[in-house]
Amino acid sequence: MESDTDRISAKQRLGRSPSRMPTQLIQPTGDDESDSDEPLLSGSGNVSKDCPEELMKQWTECIEEWKKNEGGEKPAIVSSLILNGVPDVLRGEVWRLLAKVHLDPELVNTYHLLLGKDCPSEQVILRDIHRTFPAHENFKEAGGEGQESLYKISKAYSLYDEEVSYCQGLSFLAASLLLHVG
Repeated sequence: MESDTDRISAKQRLGRSPSRMPTQLIQPTGDDESDSDEPLLSGSGNVSKDCPEELMKQWTECIEEWKKNEGGEKPAIVSSLILNGVPDVLRGEVWRLLAKVHLDPELVNTYHLLLGKDCPSEQVILRDIHRTFPAHENFKEAGGEGQESLYKISKAYSLYDEEVSYCQGLSFLAASLLLHVG
C-alpha cells in the first residue's frame, strides 16, 4: 500500500509515456470479441458557417472589450450575442473566455505534464479513438490531427480526474468539444 507522500510524488513525476499517440495501436487486433461493434457513421452532414458581417463585428468588439477586463468579467452584451449564435471561427476563443482559462495559466502546464505521464487507461483510449465519429472529416484519418488531439484530451482527462479516469464513450464528449471549440 502506498503512502500519501508516494502518491503525491508519483503525481509530480513525469512518466515515460510519449505525448504523441502510438499509431500502431489505433485499430483493435480482432481477438477481442467485445470490440466487434460496427462503426456508427455520424458527423457527415454539412452546416453553414456563414456569419453576417454586422454580427461578426459585434462579436469582435465584444471579445476585445472582454480581454481587457482583468477579472475576466464578461461584457453585458455577451448573453444577447450568444442567443444569436457564436460564429464558428470565434467559438473556441469565446469558450475559453467563458471558462476564464486565461486567468489560470497553470492549466496549460498541468495539461502538458499529464501528457508526459504513464496512463493506465491508454489501451482503452487507443481502442476507442478509431470508433469516435469515424465518418467525420476531422477524425477519420488514422493517426491524423483529429485523432491525435482526441487521444491527448482523453489521456490528460483520464489522469486529471482519477475518480472517473476514462470510460467508454468519453471520447465522443471530447470529440464534440474539439469540433465546437477547436
